[in-house]
Amino acid sequence: MLTGLAGSFRFDHVLVQEIRRFSSDSVSSLDVGVGRAHLGADAVPLFPLKSDSAPDNFWYQRPNPPQLTGAYDLMLNFKASGPLGDGAASNFSSGAVTWEVCGYNAQ
Repeated sequence: MLTGLAGSFRFDHVLVQEIRRFSSDSVSSLDVGVGRAHLGADAVPLFPLKSDSAPDNFWYQRPNPPQLTGAYDLMLNFKASGPLGDGAASNFSSGAVTWEVCGYNAQ
């Protein structure tokens, strides 16, 4: 999502929205969260996708800053009940999420 965020970055909010319902014949559940690489969803907790209410399925949060020094990358973290794909093709026939990150660098 975002690379090289300063450790002094402070979130106003993070919004993740399923704008088109995810669909798969082989994956029964799919969740998404926001966090740092290798740390999972440490900024926004996992929430379920594949919702009949998409595009009205979203998560809005005002997370605490995940670190105070250095730089870090912020990424979407997907978890599923089965493989997301095989490296060449997705196991999903449709689906899309958007995100919005607002904040500022503290002095």
